Amino acid sequence: MNDRNPLVASAPGRAGVVGNPSDMYGGSVIAVAIARRAFVSIQASSSLRLIALDANLALDIKSIGDLVLTAPPSTTDAECLAADALKDSRLATYLNVLKAVVTAQNMLHVPVQISCWSDIPPNAGLSSSSALLVAALHATDAWLGRKYGLHELSERAREIEFRKMGVTCGFQDFYATTFGGLTYLDFRGKAQWRGPEVDPFATVEPLLSPSHSVPLVLAHTGKQRDSGETHRPLRERWVDGDPCVREVMRKLGSIARQSKRHVLENDWSSVGKYMNQAHKQIVSVGGSGVVNDTLISRAIAFGARGAKLAGAGKGGTIIALHDEPVALVEDLLGSGVEWVFQVEQVDSGVRIEPPGFPTERSGAFDQFTSWYS
Repeated sequence: MNDRNPLVASAPGRAGVVGNPSDMYGGSVIAVAIARRAFVSIQASSSLRLIALDANLALDIKSIGDLVLTAPPSTTDAECLAADALKDSRLATYLNVLKAVVTAQNMLHVPVQISCWSDIPPNAGLSSSSALLVAALHATDAWLGRKYGLHELSERAREIEFRKMGVTCGFQDFYATTFGGLTYLDFRGKAQWRGPEVDPFATVEPLLSPSHSVPLVLAHTGKQRDSGETHRPLRERWVDGDPCVREVMRKLGSIARQSKRHVLENDWSSVGKYMNQAHKQIVSVGGSGVVNDTLISRAIAFGARGAKLAGAGKGGTIIALHDEPVALVEDLLGSGVEWVFQVEQVDSGVRIEPPGFPTERSGAFDQFTSWYS
């Protein structure tokens, strides 16, 4: 064991303001990094050990076989399992990101302890796994003395989730959590997924810097789901040439590009109108879901200027724009949502935390209902 000081990296969750999920199809999006972060710590050890604090999991890695990923519950499983069994099944996967990063970084024989924990609700459409992956990749790069630009980091993280973890995903999550802020992201030329060495980097344009206030609210439907399985049917229809899906993705990208002007002009009323247009497009191809649409209608009825999916549909989280966000939070809390909170201000992207930052946190996701309000 050496005497190197521990290091901690973190990355924020993200919410899609408008344009998502056209990032999978060569479109454009506007995304906001939220002040809920995933953390990864690395410290010297006598052997390779992985710890997921939120799931109370620890694993000593002795061979390549120990890095095989644990299969997540399928949509069918999720519908059949009792609540406690479904929770246990999902918790069992909480080391998958660390396993995938260790494999990608060829760290099988590097004697370190890598721990992870998160303030981002899981399976909620806020990029909890993508943020953790970006943080883990950044942390291991720093430990190994490797330096990459932010575009490269985003692409490498996405490639790990797509190729090594088998998740149907676009590019928004990785760029949004890496760069932070409220950002316009242009993915034209990246629809065919030819690989990071072939495809162009995304165009990243900061619109609002970290700490800037925004009138946005996030609310969870109470239904968790796997984003990859939610995205897969739409992606298959697009690949098969479905004209409706192709036109919707084209329109969503256009809506994001038009919305950029209004964000820069602080014209939130117009941004809200575009959010509503975007949601109608997603609904038209079956990408939302009754539980999402019900919560969105509640927000609109209370005066939200716009409301839509924050990520993938079929559950998860909605994002709403309201002139009085606190009032909307209070109303939605009264409607029985799982949790709701005001975004308040945008957050910074991936970072190495200062020396002395805690290298672990106790507690699990059961705490969410107490501090998401």
